[in-house]
Amino acid sequence: MKPNPHIPPFARSAEAVPQSQLPRWRGFAIRATTVIHLLLLSLQAQAQQQPTYFHTIINPYLINSAYAGESQIQNIALLGRSEFLNMPDAPKFYHLTFDAALANPRIGLGASAFSNTAFAVKNIGFSASYRYKFQIAERHFLSTALSAGLVQNSLDFSKIIANDPSEISDFMGSVSGMQPNISIGLLYQFAQLKIGASAMQLLAPAFTYEKSMNQQSLSYRLLQQYYLSAAYTFRLSSRWATDVMLLGGSAHGLPLWGRAGAVFNYDDMFWFGGGFGYESTSYLLAGVRLAEQLVCSYSYGFSTAGSKDYRSYLGATHEIALGYRIQRAAPRGRDQRLAQEVLQLQYIVESQGEEIDRLKQERLELRRDMSRLLLDRETIDSLIQLSTTLALTIANQQTEEPEPEKDTIFEDCFYVVIGATRTVADVKEFQKIILRDLGIDTKVLDPDASRSFFFVYTHVFTDIRDAQRAIRDLGRTNIGEYIIGAPWVYQSTRPIIE
Repeated sequence: MKPNPHIPPFARSAEAVPQSQLPRWRGFAIRATTVIHLLLLSLQAQAQQQPTYFHTIINPYLINSAYAGESQIQNIALLGRSEFLNMPDAPKFYHLTFDAALANPRIGLGASAFSNTAFAVKNIGFSASYRYKFQIAERHFLSTALSAGLVQNSLDFSKIIANDPSEISDFMGSVSGMQPNISIGLLYQFAQLKIGASAMQLLAPAFTYEKSMNQQSLSYRLLQQYYLSAAYTFRLSSRWATDVMLLGGSAHGLPLWGRAGAVFNYDDMFWFGGGFGYESTSYLLAGVRLAEQLVCSYSYGFSTAGSKDYRSYLGATHEIALGYRIQRAAPRGRDQRLAQEVLQLQYIVESQGEEIDRLKQERLELRRDMSRLLLDRETIDSLIQLSTTLALTIANQQTEEPEPEKDTIFEDCFYVVIGATRTVADVKEFQKIILRDLGIDTKVLDPDASRSFFFVYTHVFTDIRDAQRAIRDLGRTNIGEYIIGAPWVYQSTRPIIE
């Protein structure tokens, strides 16, 4: 005898049921799963056994393991969530995550543990993640990740309320089972754009509660969940930034849902934002940095699906998150862009090692040639000076003793350098752009025996502290958009005749 198709698949009997017992079992199966079904459908794929947290926009590792180590620092985050607060035995979810990048920026590791209680159902599990990043083109990267772990499902029959108590007489107490599980994640990145896809609970772990006396059974399993995301960071100024995320997904057999959110961040000191959900929940979010490594964030969610009475019956959703960064705080503003450029240069160096070695060899040869040319020029200048002196001496027939040479004193000078080029044409073009767009007048320091590049500088000081202050002033301009790297101080000496 085939299972009754009207019974949901996650509560369908695993064995044939005698016809005499079918009405009683069927009634129990439908009512016993009413609470579970409400949990799954009340927010249209937003409240499966693994909820989609509002803080995903801040901690995307919650839904995609390919984000493990993406921030290049070590993060620990604890998240608590309570939803459907107007309902008895409202669901509660707790999630602990850790992710970090290794010395090799291509590799990231992560781990998570969770405990979810939703009416009669409870899930406890943990997993570990491994992420590897590929460079598919210049400034284009693709990360792949795999997570594996264990999930324990349990069902407490004492929390199930049936119309007829006799219908649950065969299912008393609680039952639990543990199963392995895996998830996968993908992340494409170009500059500040990140597009991700992930699939969670691919094994759809399940357990079955059987009653040998009447050959009845109850089967429960986690649903496979799928996510698509697109995130972009807009840099509004040196201190303000906005993170925007579009998130959508579904679970096996449930409708699609979507959410759009944005968070405004001030120098990584405090942030606020919110999101709107289609067939989902909307939310408001705010957070603050409590210490150099400790952050706290809170979000308030409210349903936007269904009628007003329906939303009122469900109630609000609250989330609170605590985060701890083991290493120093992530680079901010312009430093963050420079860190990303450095990471991209590391990939280029790895993929083009032979070309870099060849260029280094050419540079050494050019420096040797430049040194020889400088030496020859000094010799010629000395001969010209000597011949000129002799000619003047003979012409004037001066007999008096020459004036004694004055003492030469050298002083240190510090140049605020914003760029270095190999040719004069590049120097003039660069100076023209800086003057036109930023209104900054620059000068050029010609190559010497210690270097083979033309240095373009804005100021020269005799005190290094003045040079450092000038660099900080440059950081408040948009010069970072015209150069790769950062301005630096070049120390040299120049003679003073007394």
